[in-house]
Amino acid sequence: MIDPLLIKRTQDFLFASEEEMLSAGLTEPQRKRIVRLREMYLFWLEHPTHPDRAIVGVLRERHKLSTTQAYDDVRLVKLCIGNVNQVTKDYLRWKFIACCDEAIEMARAKEDASAYAKVLSAMVKGLGLDKEEMHRADYSQIVPQTFEITDNPEVIGMKRIPNLDTKIATMLKKYAVEVQPIEDEQ
Repeated sequence: MIDPLLIKRTQDFLFASEEEMLSAGLTEPQRKRIVRLREMYLFWLEHPTHPDRAIVGVLRERHKLSTTQAYDDVRLVKLCIGNVNQVTKDYLRWKFIACCDEAIEMARAKEDASAYAKVLSAMVKGLGLDKEEMHRADYSQIVPQTFEITDNPEVIGMKRIPNLDTKIATMLKKYAVEVQPIEDEQ
């Protein structure tokens, strides 16, 4: 279980400058750890498909940490970044476009028109530019259901109670004697 104070401090100072951390009174080990966590945060953003153990390996190699300390750091980074194992479609699209741009530059450098055309073809298919755009449903055609407020219990399948008002008055009179009013207390 990670200390909530440590989580808050990490989230508050993850991108703070050295001066901000000094003015907040963070000790040297705390500042070093936050800088290390910032480094892993940015590393994981660049490599979102890396499993936890790969990040632990990087931490152990670069910072000479124990396995336990490295896993604690991974937990803290995960709390700051969210679930990095869930790669979003937006990220994958960005990565796909970046790779295609790199392939286009390589095709230009080699002056290979065939490779250039293949990359463009892959981009068209990969980004779905060859398909017609889906049109949204026309929500203006949806008619909301109307409700009528009623005090009739027969609507939900229950029988009416005859002389309900008199029964309520009788019960109130009967049980009001047993109940003593209580003064409000602080």
